[in-house]
Amino acid sequence: METLQEQRRRAAKPLLWIGIGSIIMAFAGLTSGYVVSRTTLVMNEQWMTFALPKAFIYSTVVIVVSSLALIWGKRQLVAGKDSAIKPMLWITLLLGLAFLWFQGEAWTELMANNIFFAGAQSHPAGSWVYALFIFHGLHVGGGIIALLVVLFRAYRGRYSSADYHGITLVSIYWHFVDLYNPTVMASSAEMTQEENNWGGGSRPLGARYGKLMMWFFLLSDALTFSGFLTAYGLMRFKFESTWPIAENVFTHFPGLEGDQPLLYVALMTFILIMSSVTMVLAVNAGEKMNRKAVTNWMLWTIVGGFIFVGSQAWEWYHFIIGDSGAVETARQEILHIYNAEGERLSFSQVVHGMEEGHASNHGETFTKAEVLAAMKSNEGMYLMEPGKAGEAFTHEASVALFEAGDVVQGANMIHNEYGQKQFANFFFFITGFHGFHVFSGVVINFVIFYNVLLGTYERRGHYRMVEKVGLYWHFVDLVWVFVFTFFYLV
Repeated sequence: METLQEQRRRAAKPLLWIGIGSIIMAFAGLTSGYVVSRTTLVMNEQWMTFALPKAFIYSTVVIVVSSLALIWGKRQLVAGKDSAIKPMLWITLLLGLAFLWFQGEAWTELMANNIFFAGAQSHPAGSWVYALFIFHGLHVGGGIIALLVVLFRAYRGRYSSADYHGITLVSIYWHFVDLYNPTVMASSAEMTQEENNWGGGSRPLGARYGKLMMWFFLLSDALTFSGFLTAYGLMRFKFESTWPIAENVFTHFPGLEGDQPLLYVALMTFILIMSSVTMVLAVNAGEKMNRKAVTNWMLWTIVGGFIFVGSQAWEWYHFIIGDSGAVETARQEILHIYNAEGERLSFSQVVHGMEEGHASNHGETFTKAEVLAAMKSNEGMYLMEPGKAGEAFTHEASVALFEAGDVVQGANMIHNEYGQKQFANFFFFITGFHGFHVFSGVVINFVIFYNVLLGTYERRGHYRMVEKVGLYWHFVDLVWVFVFTFFYLV
């Protein structure tokens, strides 16, 4: 029977997700209030737009880096490097404090520009910006307190590769506050009055046809991605005990030997988020009719998109060719080979031995006869199901299962060495569908970039096309944040 402490420990993560759900509802309420207020004032030609201080952008970069540091520290802890978590917690904590400092600098700049939260000189546009950022800042402050508690416990030796529950909880919350990015939502142009707004005619809220159609497209696309992620969640929890753990699957990094769990995926995410920041700067430069700045920021956005697409192709390649190999039983169940010390072995290590073999198969193909013969000769080897609660089999039972099954290397739509074949199917569909959107965005961005070079938008007197493409690019970026969270982290 579970002790009270064990019950509390098991209930901690569900309660945290319930709390995050309530915070999301609060954020949604604030955002809805912002949208309604803005819509009403735009209709009455009373809305004021202004350029956000660059300190907000800097704070976004800082908190994204802090999240990556926490991911890295946790991966190292899980891999058995207990000492790595302390410096990463310190880095995350200091970057969190830097985030709050940049926020304070931004608020100071807003007040210097006569944009106040309340009072006779305040305006709803400025008040909403303060409300959104302060609400988010308070939650970051709560995360900093949680980090201090975890850091204190880390110095008391509470966490190890066998027990890192507290690190997991604080990571989930910190990644959540990282995901909320009001910079893009609240960004606007010069502090001028809106013109040519809706006066009751056929142009709702003053939105031009192209921008309105872009929002319709993004809404329909959001429903499609929601369907993919919802279906993935259903399958994930149906096979929770044997579902592959992402940090054990995506371990490669160009130029580095050994396992680097999710490090390259985190780098890809950072690059895509930074490309979204450069797109914001391009839109802002377009509002100011600064052709040179638009050119530079669009170019950086395209470069970031190309790097992401190339990185995704590289990740697909390594996922397809496989890593350690697996045994597929007659019932099409996937089992991995382990030694007496509980270490998972690659086919290379099984056949060539621990000294001459590699942790990854390095593209080498092995036959069933080779692997089975090597396993029979070593009674310490056994088969085990993947996942958090996979069943382990005795050596004799493992040999019997192997004899009736076959070897699997790599992953495709039919076989998957990492575990459940649905895992590979969802990986190809979700990341492939998103990758197609990123590639399409890169192509469209290049067309816009070419027109900027030709001076097309300068002659038109506006850069509205940059803004429309920016909406699409931010959407693609936001979708990847959800894919990264649900597919790789949770």
